[in-house]
Amino acid sequence: MKNKPLSPGQFLSPRQVAELLGVATKTVSRRIADGEIRASRIGRLLRIAASDVQRYVERNELRTT
Repeated sequence: MKNKPLSPGQFLSPRQVAELLGVATKTVSRRIADGEIRASRIGRLLRIAASDVQRYVERNELRTT
């Protein structure tokens, strides 16, 4: 997962998203529950589109004025 660019059609597990963002898996689960990160259930598994992770990061980027 390290240094591997995300492709738009790529789907990640909550654990992979947590590793990518440097947060706990529980944090990712909370963001999904809050609707801040979109996720899809594929069978029993949750998957998050790489594009949704990128959108989440961009929305939460700190901007200096």
